[in-house]
Amino acid sequence: MLGRRSVAAILAGAAHVWTWGAGALLVFGTAYQGVRVTYTESGEPVRVETSSSLIGVNGVYVLAVLAVPVLVTLVAVVGVRRIGAGEPGRKTTLWATALVLFAFCVLGMLSVGFLYLPAALALLGAACAESRWGALPVRRRE
Repeated sequence: MLGRRSVAAILAGAAHVWTWGAGALLVFGTAYQGVRVTYTESGEPVRVETSSSLIGVNGVYVLAVLAVPVLVTLVAVVGVRRIGAGEPGRKTTLWATALVLFAFCVLGMLSVGFLYLPAALALLGAACAESRWGALPVRRRE
């Protein structure tokens, strides 16, 4: 039995899980694909398909960029778990992390930012829930 958890804690946890999933998809998935046509000496076309990962094209330093959303949502999860319900630091932590993750989404909008938008929306929901209801518990059906 999970017991009683606040809406904010559930949404912050969901955001954290989403950022791990999006990061794994970007690290291990195919990020770039292309087709190139070359010609042999006799004039026959040869089609060559290429693909590469995000790390293969941009280098290992991209892992630092992909760690930002994971760390931001980790701060939100730890803040919700460590700071008592109804305390002002909890609400501030959730709003700050939601804004930072939205900024990341806007800055990375043309590349990876859209993948992290659901996590940013979940953090925004957590911040709104904390501001509106505080530690309103969600009860699990038994």
